[in-house]
Amino acid sequence: RLQGDWSSDVCSSDLNAGRRKVIIFDPSLIAYQGHHAEFARILKAELAASFEVRFYAHRKAATRLLAELPADPVCWDPIYVPPGDFRSTYCRVSSSLCASLRRIRAPDLGRTTIMLIHTLTVYQLGGLARWYASLPASLRPKLFIQFQFPIEFHVHAEHWDDAAAAAREAAGTLAATGTVRFASNSQTLAERIARQVGQPCAVMPLLLRWPRRATDAVFHSAPVFGFFGGLRVEKGAALMAEALPTFSARHPDTRFIVHAPWRESDRAAAGSLERVRQIDLRSEERRVGKECRSRW
Repeated sequence: RLQGDWSSDVCSSDLNAGRRKVIIFDPSLIAYQGHHAEFARILKAELAASFEVRFYAHRKAATRLLAELPADPVCWDPIYVPPGDFRSTYCRVSSSLCASLRRIRAPDLGRTTIMLIHTLTVYQLGGLARWYASLPASLRPKLFIQFQFPIEFHVHAEHWDDAAAAAREAAGTLAATGTVRFASNSQTLAERIARQVGQPCAVMPLLLRWPRRATDAVFHSAPVFGFFGGLRVEKGAALMAEALPTFSARHPDTRFIVHAPWRESDRAAAGSLERVRQIDLRSEERRVGKECRSRW
C-alpha cells in the first residue's frame, strides 16, 4: 500500500484537502490478460476507496482494458527494451518516454498527486527525469518508482558502467527536483539499487490478492509447483533447466507447471524441460502440453 513509515511525507497533511489522486503509469499495460493487467486491477481495488485512480497505458492497449479501468493510451514503447548499443537505445527510449509523459492530462498532475511507476528499467530513467524537471513546481506529483530488476537488466555487459552512470545521474535529478521515492520488492535488490543509483531505496513488496480457499477443495498428496511470469533468461531459465530435471528424478511424485510463452522463453531451457515427464510447459496460447511443445 502507499501508506507506511517510508512514505509519511508523501502522504502528508497537504493531501487531505479533497480526494487524493494516484496516477498508475505503466507502458507495458497492453494485453487484456496478463500480470500487468491483473496488477492494475488489484491496485484499483486496493486504492479506489481512498484515492481517485488514473491509469496511463500503452497506445496499443486492448480496447476492453482501456474501457474497464479506464485508462488513457499514451505510451509508444513498452518497458522491456531489447539490448543493443546502450547510448543510442537509452536516448531513443528516454525521448519516447518523455513524449509519452507529456500526454498526461494536466488536471491529473499537481503537488497532491501521487504517481506510481511500478516497473521500469534504466532506459526509462532519463526520460522520466527530463519530464519531471521540466514541470512547473505546482504540477510536480509525488513520484514513487519501483524497480523489479537491477540497473544492468537488458544491458550488454560491456555497457554496465554506462548504464550505472546514466541511472545515477537521472536518479539524482529526480531526487533533487521533487518528492521522489525509490523502492524494490526485495531487500537484496533494494540494497543493490541504492548502491547503483546513489539514492535510498525502500523495500516495498508487490500487492497480491490471495484466493479464498474453497471449503470443498480437494488436495492431492503429490506436491505441484508452479512458475509463472515467463521462462526468460533474466528470470533464471538456465538455473531451472539445470535444477528441475535433477529434482524431478529424485522426487518422481512431484509435478511442475512452468509458464513458457514460446515467443519470449529461453529456447535451450525449454528444450531441456520439455523432455521431463513431470514438467508441463504452458504458453499463453490456447494450445498447451504436447501441442505447445511442438512449437519448440
